[in-house]
Amino acid sequence: VANVYSASVGWEVLAPSSLVGKREYLILGLCLTTIFILISGTFSIDNLLELSDGALINLSVVLLFAYFIHHLQKKVPDRFERNAYFAAWLIASVANVLQHCFGFLNDVSSLVLGIMSVMLVLFLSLGSRFVRI
Repeated sequence: VANVYSASVGWEVLAPSSLVGKREYLILGLCLTTIFILISGTFSIDNLLELSDGALINLSVVLLFAYFIHHLQKKVPDRFERNAYFAAWLIASVANVLQHCFGFLNDVSSLVLGIMSVMLVLFLSLGSRFVRI
């Protein structure tokens, strides 16, 4: 279910409006199912689920921070802020992959690592806008 949900949301964001419809979703679902069947023996499904869970949790954390920042600023996020949110999600997800695959910071919970990564990136990128020296 998470695979179909993630794929459909990604397809809505990335695809031009002319390629979004029932037929395109059918093609996307068949292609992703075929790819999954062909490569399902090459890696553990449990590892894939754990990594996708981490990415979804990181996305939720970024969206919560974006929501709170939006209400503090009372304006729509500009391009720089949206890029900062994307970078925060990407870096937190990469940190979780490194932790899971290579034993990077094994003593730290993956949830704590994701939250701290998001906070660090958002503080470094957006903090300069709030602090006037």
